[in-house]
Amino acid sequence: MQSLISLNEVLGDDHASRNLTMRQLDAMRGHSPYTSRATPSWAYIDDYIWYVLMWTHAYDWLGGPGDLHDASETLELMQQWGMDYVCGGIQWMYPDVDPRKNSITTLEAIQGSAQLATRLQGSEPVKAATHKQRALDLWRFFLDVGLLGDDSLVHDNVTGTPAGSFHCCNSTVAPICEPRNTVAWSYNQGMLLGAMADMHAMTGDTQFLKIGVKNLEAVVASMSQAPNTPNPAHVLQEPVSLKIQSARCDSDNDPSASAGGDLFSFKAVFMQQLPRFLRAARDEMLTDQWEDAKSLVRDSSDAAWRTRIAPPFPNTDVCNQFRDPPAPAGGPPKFTWDWGPLPQDELVCMDARTQSQALSLFVADVAISLMA
Repeated sequence: MQSLISLNEVLGDDHASRNLTMRQLDAMRGHSPYTSRATPSWAYIDDYIWYVLMWTHAYDWLGGPGDLHDASETLELMQQWGMDYVCGGIQWMYPDVDPRKNSITTLEAIQGSAQLATRLQGSEPVKAATHKQRALDLWRFFLDVGLLGDDSLVHDNVTGTPAGSFHCCNSTVAPICEPRNTVAWSYNQGMLLGAMADMHAMTGDTQFLKIGVKNLEAVVASMSQAPNTPNPAHVLQEPVSLKIQSARCDSDNDPSASAGGDLFSFKAVFMQQLPRFLRAARDEMLTDQWEDAKSLVRDSSDAAWRTRIAPPFPNTDVCNQFRDPPAPAGGPPKFTWDWGPLPQDELVCMDARTQSQALSLFVADVAISLMA
C-alpha cells in the first residue's frame, strides 16, 4: 500500500493506479484486522505498527482524519500491549512468556510515535506530548542497548543471556540487554533512516540526520554489490543468499522460509524509507555522500530492470501462477528478490513480495531523480 501511495505521490493524481490505490485503501479501512478495532488474543506488535505507518502515510497523502485516528488509536493499543516502562523498549509480540525486543519493532514505534507527535501537535497537544515522550524513551533504549553498532549499522535484536533467554532490562536489573543477532538486514537500516527523519521533524535536532547519514554511508560501503558481475556498482544486497529447496508454494509452504518469510520484502522497506530521509537530510550531506546515495538507488534500479523476467515465465519459478494458460509474451515482467539474474537450473520464487519490492525501488528512483 505504501508503495502504491508513494507512486501516486511522485506521479500525480491522474496516474492510472490512483483508482486501484483508493479501492485498496477503502477495503482496508472497512475490513483490515490491523486496527484498534481488532483485539485478538495474541498478536505480533510489529505487524500492527506497519499499519500505523500506512495509515499515517494515507493521511499525509489524502488528509482524511479517519486515517490519522486509526493510526493514533492502533499505536496506542500496541503501546499498551508492548511498552516496557520498567526495563525499557517495546516488545515484539503480545503476550510473550519470554519477552523479546528487536530493532524492527522499536524503530517502527519510534517512527509512529514521532509522526503522530508532529501531526497531532495542533489538534491534540496532550496526545502529541505523550507520543513525543514515548519516541524519545524508545530512542534512548535503542541506543543504550547497542542496537546501533559501532559500525553505524543496525543489529537485529537483543537478549538477556547468551543461553537463549530473551527477557532483559536496560541497565536496571539483571539480565542486562545485549545485542544478540548482529546481522544487518536492509529493512532495519531503512527504518533507522525513516526514524531519523521523523525524530528530526519532531525535535528540530540535526543530530538525528547526522546519525542517519553515517548509517547510509555504512550501507553503501558494506551492503551494496553487483550480483554476478565483475563491474563495480552499488546494488543493495542482503547479508544472506537464498537457495529454494522445494517446489511447493502454497499457504503452508513459503519458498523463502528457510531465510525468513519476510526476506523478499526487506529491501522494499529500505527503498520506501530512503527518499524521505534524503529530503530531510540533503543539507547535512556532503556531495560524495549525496551522489553515493543516488548511485545506490540508480544502480539497484538498473540491475532490477536489466534482470527482469519477461513472460512466459520459466518452470523453475515455483511461484508462477500463470502456468495454464501461460502468461502471454509481451506482458509485464517479474523480478527476482535480489535484483540479479535467474540462477541457472535453480528454483526461484517471484511473487507479490518481489513485485512490490521492485515497485518500491522504481518509485524511489523516480522520487530521488526529482530532488534538486
